[in-house]
Amino acid sequence: MTYLLQDRVLKLTNKLMHLIHLLYLGYAVFFNDFYNKIIVRISQTDSTYDIIKILQTFSEISDHYKDLYTKIETIILSRYELLEPNEASCIACAFSISGYGSQQLFHLIEKLLMSKFNFIDDTGFREAVRGIFYFHIISLCCIEYR
Repeated sequence: MTYLLQDRVLKLTNKLMHLIHLLYLGYAVFFNDFYNKIIVRISQTDSTYDIIKILQTFSEISDHYKDLYTKIETIILSRYELLEPNEASCIACAFSISGYGSQQLFHLIEKLLMSKFNFIDDTGFREAVRGIFYFHIISLCCIEYR
């Protein structure tokens, strides 16, 4: 009689899965520590580039960081007229993926992107398509859930 974990492949797979679990726990602690430091320091004086990087960093794991998105949205809305089209598409993508962002934010970004559509480069298009893809997937999941 053989036990499940006596199989060499399953033993190695189990070890790998345990290491991935430990790695995930380390990432969770790291992101939480980073969040605790950044939430008190992020302000109007930060560049839009830095804010976009923060948005992109947390967009896939945004469930526990709603107040970060609320604070960033306030900053973005205060400098809305200064946004470049590529910045706006990256911001829209990050907010779409995170599931946060007000109707006002998306309306203003859409208005900006439509008015300056010819100035969006490859990066802006890539981020816009990425955001649309995630929004579409989330919409399909919501429809199937109902």
